[in-house]
Amino acid sequence: MSDLVLRFPHQVYFGPDVINRIGQIVSAYGDRCFIVTESVLRESGAIDQIENILDRRSVGTIIHDEIGPGATTAGIEKVVALARASHAQVVLGVGGMRVLATARVVSVAAGDGTALGDVLSGRVTKPSSIVYIEAPSSYRNHSMLRDECILTDGVTRQPVTVRLPDGTTRAIVVDPNLTLSMSPKYAAAAMLDTLLAAIEGYVSSRSSFFSDTLLHEAITHLGGALKGITEMPNEPRHRIRASQAGLLTAMALSTSSQGVGGALAYTINSRYTVPKSWIATVLLPHVMDTTVLARPDKLKRVAHALGEEVRELKPADAAYQASEAVRRIIGMLELPGRLRDMDLAIDELVDVADLAASLDMSASAPTPHTASDLYDLIKLAF
Repeated sequence: MSDLVLRFPHQVYFGPDVINRIGQIVSAYGDRCFIVTESVLRESGAIDQIENILDRRSVGTIIHDEIGPGATTAGIEKVVALARASHAQVVLGVGGMRVLATARVVSVAAGDGTALGDVLSGRVTKPSSIVYIEAPSSYRNHSMLRDECILTDGVTRQPVTVRLPDGTTRAIVVDPNLTLSMSPKYAAAAMLDTLLAAIEGYVSSRSSFFSDTLLHEAITHLGGALKGITEMPNEPRHRIRASQAGLLTAMALSTSSQGVGGALAYTINSRYTVPKSWIATVLLPHVMDTTVLARPDKLKRVAHALGEEVRELKPADAAYQASEAVRRIIGMLELPGRLRDMDLAIDELVDVADLAASLDMSASAPTPHTASDLYDLIKLAF
């Protein structure tokens, strides 16, 4: 068993309407704030709300809301230039995982004349003079409590992990109400993406008693939230439970890691701009099936956390109940069940398997996987 080392230098604020504290949090670091976000949050009114709160604290804002689903490293230089021109003392990222990853890099590159290339290559170790604060809008940021992020390379369209200086993120504001910009179906897919991350972290070769405790609770919360959203799609308490699960998962993944499912989801998303949550939804039950022989006891506990009656079953038999529970949930929500439903071509996914196998997180799976193994997994999900 490897040593457990914990370090959480961030302040984390959680709860419905906790975004109302954003003025207090930001104004503690300065009176000029550069907000990196996406247009859907502007349209929902969330950004106007944040802007008004900051204005009441005499914090001036400049907003960049053009981070789209296909954003890559190629467009970051422009955002860095805008942040520098704004003379911002704080960068505030508000949005999904791609927006938050971009905002983190911008906060480091915009300070002290730092070269963007040095940031993207992980060569910057000195903390930025610009404070970074983030507010996730989709339940989760799997890298929330890690000083790193995952972006799409603008040239190769491959996912790249960017190592950031220690303590880059100063504060995190998790308000479940920010998830209301997502439709019930997209919200459910984001929950299943979180479930993939939680289960992979739970069975990971890097798991510990700390991560196991948090992730088992996260999986239980997600099971309840998914059941609830199928019955009452617009009930806020299901989004609160999912946000709780997202925070627990991020805490656990600060010491554990995703595996081959996460690696494939990031790689396909980077290459084809298919929403990562849809890819994760399709891959999830297949990834679980590949784990049965390596972690039957843990998958039995997953099945129980998802509401399956498995107490009298042997671990090997109960383990498959976990993936069957997920398949039923996907069916009830009428979400995509196959990669072919996303206009992907099976012959193009051979390269995806090669790239995914080379990512660090693939090495954290409970058993070794070659590129050929990952392509077999893709074929099962296709």
